[in-house]
Amino acid sequence: MAMLDKVVYLNAKNLRPVSLRGNLILTVKKPMRIREIDLRLEGYVLVYFFYRSDMLIQSGRVQKRQFLSQTRSWPYQKAGPSGEPGSIANCMDTDMFSKGNYKFPFQFVVNSKLPESLANVFGSIYYSLRVMIKIPMRYPRRDKTETAIMPIEFVQCSSDPVRRHSRASASSEFVSTANWRNLLYYRVTISHRPPLAIGDTFDISIKVLPIIRERYKIRAIRVSLVQTIEYNVDCRDEEFFSDLVQTEKIPLQTINIRDLQDPNVCKPYVKKMEIPLERIYTRGNDEDRFIVCPTTNSIENSMCHFKVSHQIRVGIVVQEICPQNQGTTCLELGKDPVPMVDPEMPELVDHPRMSKGTSSQAAQDKDDNDFIISTAKMVDEGDNIEDLRYKTVELLVTGNIQILRPESTDGNMPPPTYSDSASTGVCTQFEKVHIGDVDNVSVTIPPAYEETMELLPQQIMPPAYS
Repeated sequence: MAMLDKVVYLNAKNLRPVSLRGNLILTVKKPMRIREIDLRLEGYVLVYFFYRSDMLIQSGRVQKRQFLSQTRSWPYQKAGPSGEPGSIANCMDTDMFSKGNYKFPFQFVVNSKLPESLANVFGSIYYSLRVMIKIPMRYPRRDKTETAIMPIEFVQCSSDPVRRHSRASASSEFVSTANWRNLLYYRVTISHRPPLAIGDTFDISIKVLPIIRERYKIRAIRVSLVQTIEYNVDCRDEEFFSDLVQTEKIPLQTINIRDLQDPNVCKPYVKKMEIPLERIYTRGNDEDRFIVCPTTNSIENSMCHFKVSHQIRVGIVVQEICPQNQGTTCLELGKDPVPMVDPEMPELVDHPRMSKGTSSQAAQDKDDNDFIISTAKMVDEGDNIEDLRYKTVELLVTGNIQILRPESTDGNMPPPTYSDSASTGVCTQFEKVHIGDVDNVSVTIPPAYEETMELLPQQIMPPAYS
């Protein structure tokens, strides 16, 4: 099969269907009869089952569900006296295919809200083109079927069409501010260029405003990615799990800080980071790997037995200083910090847009500081604040993000211009049609590509197929 592209790019924001076009190339090495040619576009969900145990052990049981099936058929029809197609032929009443290559153009139209091709530990979604050629046999009197399968990738190129307007959706830029023990204000900004795909980068901006500078120390900045896969199947067999949750956390960047700032100088702490998002992270050794799976959207969650979500987690490790000895801390630093989740993070605050051309840098800094102070709410540390008074504390800010496959970047790029086609080789896969060991493939292609393929040999016309 000669495809325009083996990757189908979906955009769930658009209601327009997506077209999948190509040519089925039939190579006949010796004369033969063919009753019918079927080409099917199929989509399946594979469900894996896991034994109930302390460890995640996959069983040999796999459930396969089909959610997409479209067929394009070319049945042979016997010609009538006037040469027009007549009734369907019997077993051996077919025209003989001579040795050569035959072209059957096809097109499938699919919904742009189909789930994309996915694969993780709990299951997978995959698409394929299946061609079945029915060859009539005299003995026994039934058809012999030859089958070939070509995998097709479906890639989602837009953010979640349902959740993108909700408060819980992933935004391309959001901000969280808070007040910690009336010692400092802080603001954390997480931003990226939408949509965010594997291989892209996202930005982290941190600003800490002192209230009582001599009473705290900043120890570290930590950025991590949290991936959660939720699994749910309708299984009445008590031997297997019916629901599971797998949560993995991978450190993306850690900055240890030696806070040697003069406590008498109330200077804000500002840190900006640009962090790449990789597909595979190695933890400790090469065998312990963390693989980033694309985030599933609400449509995929409703169709599949698993859903994947992601969060960016930013931690500011701070420590309160004893008032009687402001130059040292009351506890050693070898212990892990106590995490403190910002209670206001679920309700993300929109970042104000300020004109850089209408105010000086000093005025901008003042407006920025005023925004942090006016929106910051006290971090709730519960009733055990005295037990945590002089321990290291990690102020956590968590933001939801939606991660797309790296191929989605290609789907969001504008199409090449006609002047660039020859130089960039956009159409080269049509110029190189490989079918077995046949050297001279006699085919034609749809009219839209006649200019590119005008030097190909003349086609061999197939027999009378509708």
